[in-house]
Amino acid sequence: MRRGRTWGAQVLMLALALVGLGFGYSFAREVVQAQRLANQGAVSRQANEALAAGNRKLARDLQYYQSDAYAEVRARSDLNMRRADEQIVLPVLTSTLTTAAPTGLGGAQPSAAPGQSPAAVQAAAGAPPSLATGRAWDRWAALFGAGR
Repeated sequence: MRRGRTWGAQVLMLALALVGLGFGYSFAREVVQAQRLANQGAVSRQANEALAAGNRKLARDLQYYQSDAYAEVRARSDLNMRRADEQIVLPVLTSTLTTAAPTGLGGAQPSAAPGQSPAAVQAAAGAPPSLATGRAWDRWAALFGAGR
């Protein structure tokens, strides 16, 4: 009889050990999954912060590109425009100056016709093509020999 009880107790202990191992395995799986989710959350937060920073930069850029300051910069650089109260100074190389016959205004250089750019006036005055075309900074650089 004692042997039957011992055998039954051993089976019961084995069953309890197997159930305990099952619970332990499930708990370990849940801990690993929680750690994985926490890591994935941290990566997602970093990605969201990077996207938010990019969005803020794009919003600042959009605000600048829609501003009057940007329109003025583009008009000055791309279209060679000026304000009504400003004087434009065009660089001219001294080797390209010619002695032109006086025009009655003391030998004044030709002026721009309506719709004519300063580069076209300079080209008509006999300036080399490198100074008659291109951006204003390139013309200044060519004048002072930075491009040589």
